[in-house]
Amino acid sequence: MKWFKHFNNFLDSQEMQHLLDKHGYAGIYSYVRLLEIFANHFNPEDPETFLESKRDVFSKIFPKISHKTGKKILEYFQNMNFLQYKYIGKEILFNCSIIKNLADKYTQEIMRENEKKSGQ
Repeated sequence: MKWFKHFNNFLDSQEMQHLLDKHGYAGIYSYVRLLEIFANHFNPEDPETFLESKRDVFSKIFPKISHKTGKKILEYFQNMNFLQYKYIGKEILFNCSIIKNLADKYTQEIMRENEKKSGQ
């Protein structure tokens, strides 16, 4: 996926205001950075599931905050149903159903074609 859609009222949403109040701009940065990582790892055949090493998650998403705060931000995203995650050894398995709805038109067309093929 080369790009993803962005909601116009993203920062005005209740969830993002709460995230900003609780974690400052590190929380907002983390949200956008997660979307970028999910877009870069996007697989139209399995559009909701992403596997990333713990080290990469915490170095790419939370480079200037503590590991503990990074975990709290991930928990917040899970509680607001943005994503689900679980640790598998040295990796984190993410499930994010929102990302496929934010996909660009080209990627959405590939997903539709894959759905047609699997339905036959």
